[in-house]
Amino acid sequence: MINSINISNKTNVIIIILLLIGLFSVFVIIPFILYNYIPESMLGTYIKNNKYAGLLILPPILFFIMPGLYYFNFRKDLYIINITSFRTILFFMTKREHIDISHNMLKEFKIFNRPLSLNKTLMLKLESQNEKKIITRRFNMSVIRKKELMTIEKNLNQIIKTNEKL
Repeated sequence: MINSINISNKTNVIIIILLLIGLFSVFVIIPFILYNYIPESMLGTYIKNNKYAGLLILPPILFFIMPGLYYFNFRKDLYIINITSFRTILFFMTKREHIDISHNMLKEFKIFNRPLSLNKTLMLKLESQNEKKIITRRFNMSVIRKKELMTIEKNLNQIIKTNEKL
């Protein structure tokens, strides 16, 4: 069993956000500035005649804003599982999901695909140590590679098998 593991989608999320900002700048902000500051130039006239072309960028931006683009971090060591997930765009509208649990609290997990988005959901069923009560926590993940997902599944399965032996 691997002693320690750290999986994050930070780089992928940053690349997507930078691409969205770039597309928004090229198709909306720059044409708006050119149209307002040099309206009689050839570029200003072209933008004036094709002012709705900037709307072409709306579907890709809405594709990422509506379902959300989530930052996800999964850390596991010999005793603790640490999971963090939060929305990167419109982060102020949702709460940050975070959990830090011992291995023996994990009872079950499932990974769901979300339709029409790049998101997956990791659902954990945990048993509280004091009350013997089952708690369910969900963590959204965006643009996570299949290899990383398999590593998470493998590690969580190993923890559950170890817990069953105890």
